[in-house]
Amino acid sequence: MMAASDSSVFQHALQLWKQADLPNLQEGLDQAIIEVKHHEEEALESRKTLATETKAFKKLDAEARVLQINKLIKMYQAEVDSLTSRFKFTEQKLFEVYGRLTEAPDPQPLLQSSLDALQGSDSIKQLQKENADLKDKLTKYADYEKLKARLREVEQNSAKTFAKRLVAKEQEVNSTWEEKERNWTKKEDELTKQLKTLKETNKVLNDKLSKQFGLDSEGSIEDGAEAKSSHVGAAEFRLLADELESSQLRILDLEKRNEELSGALAKASSAAEHDSELHSKDLQINHLESENALLAASLERERNSLAETRKSLGQQIQAVSQELASYKAELTTVRRKLVTYSDYEQIKQQLIALRKIEFGVEDDEADEEGDLGSALTAANKKLQSNLADLRSRYQDLEQSNKTLVTQVKNLKEQLQELEALNAKLENDLGKVEDVARFNDNMSMISGATRHITNRQGFGGKLSPTSSIIGIPEETETVGLASNTSILPIVTQQRDRIRNKNMELERQLKQSSLDRGKLLAEVASLRKDNQKLYERIKYISSYNGQGGSMREPPTSAGLDIESQYQNGYEESLHPLVQFKKSEQERYTKGRMSSPEKLFFSFASIILANKTTRLVFLAYCIALHVLVVITAAYSVSTTRAVGM
Repeated sequence: MMAASDSSVFQHALQLWKQADLPNLQEGLDQAIIEVKHHEEEALESRKTLATETKAFKKLDAEARVLQINKLIKMYQAEVDSLTSRFKFTEQKLFEVYGRLTEAPDPQPLLQSSLDALQGSDSIKQLQKENADLKDKLTKYADYEKLKARLREVEQNSAKTFAKRLVAKEQEVNSTWEEKERNWTKKEDELTKQLKTLKETNKVLNDKLSKQFGLDSEGSIEDGAEAKSSHVGAAEFRLLADELESSQLRILDLEKRNEELSGALAKASSAAEHDSELHSKDLQINHLESENALLAASLERERNSLAETRKSLGQQIQAVSQELASYKAELTTVRRKLVTYSDYEQIKQQLIALRKIEFGVEDDEADEEGDLGSALTAANKKLQSNLADLRSRYQDLEQSNKTLVTQVKNLKEQLQELEALNAKLENDLGKVEDVARFNDNMSMISGATRHITNRQGFGGKLSPTSSIIGIPEETETVGLASNTSILPIVTQQRDRIRNKNMELERQLKQSSLDRGKLLAEVASLRKDNQKLYERIKYISSYNGQGGSMREPPTSAGLDIESQYQNGYEESLHPLVQFKKSEQERYTKGRMSSPEKLFFSFASIILANKTTRLVFLAYCIALHVLVVITAAYSVSTTRAVGM
């Protein structure tokens, strides 16, 4: 799974970098750099011309300046247009590069993993060698399973043969014992018969002897012995004849048994020969099968080695092709860079001249034999003086802006009051027009006179409108007649108020225009101050000893400088704030709740100088309290121990 994920990551990165098309991007950037340098040379020439014209314009008198001011303004406008077009071109190329490289991954982890893989190639080669040796051994032992099966078969055959031999031996022993038992039985029967014959013969002889002994007790001894010997000889002859007969029968049985055993022996010998022949053929077949397995394993090993060789050769050819392509691309890039850097010395001289012009060092004041440090020192001093003047002008403009804001506020209040009076007058005029519908002029005059007399008699006060046109108050119930003779007076008063209102509106518009001009001038001064700060920053970074030449700034200067520093840091790159916000969002998204709490606490503490000093004082006080508490506890412990 790990190898698969690494492969997918590499494929995704390869696809993204292929979409980025880095060689074409580099070629386009090289062309863009050439074009930028061309524009830079043109801008340098135009700025030199502009600086020359400006110096010449400064040396002219007032009348000549009036005549030459339009030409100089057009030149400045052309320079501004050129800077705008260069900025647009640079911004377009920047967004083009950003659009191509925004999704491209960081190549550092991929290169690191590739380097680790290259470092582990020695161990991989050793493992491959061991794998090849093991494959060779495995090829040699390819007939292991067959040998194992043969051994198992031989063991089974041996067990079967042993069982057969055991059964045959058992049968042989049984047959031998049966044969012996049968012989013993026959012999026993013969001996029994002989014993029986002898007993009968003995009995017959005893009977004859007893009869002869009773008949011829007085015969001679020789006749008795001869008769006895003749009887004994006849008995022995009969016994021998019986024994011969039994022996002949036994011989016949043995011959018959021998024939049976000879046939069984022939059958057994033929079966053994067949078994031995089968065994030899099985051995030959097993030997051929083992050789066949070894040959098949060797063939498979050779095929695998051939495939691996082809694969390695293909990889080597591909690697060589890629390396050749990379070398060609690198060679092309180096050639383009050499062509681009061919005017290095010229650009260096132009850069020195451009810095001198940019920092306001005039040609007649610059020392041609001096180094760039002296020019930068003079430019730094001049920029510091300009910065001090601009600060004073900025403070004056801020004060005047505050005054104008106060005046505008007062004018707005007066305008509101006048608008209220105008609305009241218009309401009164509406009432007058309602009253004018009456035709009796004298009755209105008399009514107005009566009304004025009554109000004076009662000691009341009349409003300005009522005193002029004689309109009754809302609390009064007496109807008054119309008087058209006072309409011109009211109309003139309304016209005067309108004229005054228009004049106030013109003054308000003029003050608004003045305020807008002042705000534009303040914005321009801020931009100039920011540019001056950038130049001072550049000089400080270029000349390490530039900080020692500065005057010690005041607290107000520090505040203004901090504002310029913040604006300068925000305007360094259009994607800085986006990158910071994305990085902050990504960091906070992966933080746990305690980490977020700690991060917020740290942000609050490090927000400004006051919080940092308060936190430092708190830490010092806490440490002092801990030390005092520890010392007190130690002294108390010692006192208690004593």
